[in-house]
Amino acid sequence: QLKEMLVAQGFWEVVTLSLVSRQKVSQMQIGTKEPLITIQNPLSREQEVLRPLALSGLLDALAHNANRKEKDLMLFEVGKRYLGGVERESLALLISGDIQSTWVNKTEASFYYLKGVLESVYTRFNKPMPTWKPQAFLPQTLVNAVVDGDSQNLVSFNAELQPAVLSEWGIESKVYYAEILLDQFFLLDEKKQSFKTLPKFPPVRRDVAILVNESVSIA
Repeated sequence: QLKEMLVAQGFWEVVTLSLVSRQKVSQMQIGTKEPLITIQNPLSREQEVLRPLALSGLLDALAHNANRKEKDLMLFEVGKRYLGGVERESLALLISGDIQSTWVNKTEASFYYLKGVLESVYTRFNKPMPTWKPQAFLPQTLVNAVVDGDSQNLVSFNAELQPAVLSEWGIESKVYYAEILLDQFFLLDEKKQSFKTLPKFPPVRRDVAILVNESVSIA
């Protein structure tokens, strides 16, 4: 259901490798000191560690397409990420360029558009509407995050990537990235729903009576 919902909104699903290089981790500029999970006998330097975020794979996909003149992209990936020795299931989203384009007008990707996509996921699965708070999860990046009020665990975040990060991939356009930690997300209490009885009578769109003098020929 989650994937179908995102595809209906214009996203393309991608699948990237969980093994990345230490250089890619450094290029992401993640603001955490949590230890990485390393591979003892990696096949190459490109597969030294397990990714702490799905960001590097999505940026690789964006850069690959941008080099082929395809810069208007909405990508998502559902997969594993590994941070602090913990494996987590996550939904990663990335948008760039024109997300909606018609002969009349164009809609550019924005921080608030991606925020709306995240909130639509909360609504679709009947979760309480998130409260966004500033976070320093990605340095030099505008980040709003949702934290579970009971456990104070990070549930999701939405970020505008800065040129310092994008330049590592040779990307010049603005890029917006978001994640939802699905294991934590589905533990959230469902929003309480209220119901009321249907009306006994059908709605009346117009019921107007006007009293005029008989001398009026047209009214």
